[in-house]
Amino acid sequence: MTATGLLEGRTAIVTGAGGGIGRGIAQALAAEGARVVIAARRASTGNETLAAIQAEGGSAIVVETDVAQRPAVEAAIAAALASFGGLDIVVHNAASGHSSRPTKGEDITDRDWDEQSAIALDAAFYLARAAFAHLRDSGRGRFIILSSAQALHGGSMNPIYASVKSAQRGMAKALAARSRHRHGQCRCQCHLPRLCGSLVRRGEQKSRVSRSGDGVLSVPDDGQLLSH
Repeated sequence: MTATGLLEGRTAIVTGAGGGIGRGIAQALAAEGARVVIAARRASTGNETLAAIQAEGGSAIVVETDVAQRPAVEAAIAAALASFGGLDIVVHNAASGHSSRPTKGEDITDRDWDEQSAIALDAAFYLARAAFAHLRDSGRGRFIILSSAQALHGGSMNPIYASVKSAQRGMAKALAARSRHRHGQCRCQCHLPRLCGSLVRRGEQKSRVSRSGDGVLSVPDDGQLLSH
């Protein structure tokens, strides 16, 4: 994708930005001109993302963030406001490292459930509560949750993962509906990366899975979607 400066002057937080999809999102946002808060559990991996962004001339900071902990999430929001003067985009990408581990339902421990749901779902709640007022103030706020196709059809590999991803989708729908009735513009969206990728590979268009009325599910050109 050719950078266009589409997000010039905007500030974004990306959780789980120390690697993988989160790093890619942080780099893409920075390439479009956004100032990025790299919220990573380990500062070392966050600094690797920072170096990649800075090598391309982008602007970013690293905030070591355990998203399962409310004070850490609130500190990341505060860092964005202190460093860049506002907040326009929140992308909740973080997930447990155990979420892809095959697990039988009868073998799930309380600790397994608590850890995975805290990172995926509790963190989404902490982020929404701490960020929404600032996103509305921006007049063009975006709150984006990366879910999974398992939110739609379930999955036998890891029941916890399917459960929390489905709950994320429900949260996004509720937040999107609520945002339509509040002063100030803030769109909430829930993206299904694996489904989006497979549809794009098959050449299918946004209309196949878009819910543009409530902004919850879409297979967008992300730059266009964020610019609206």
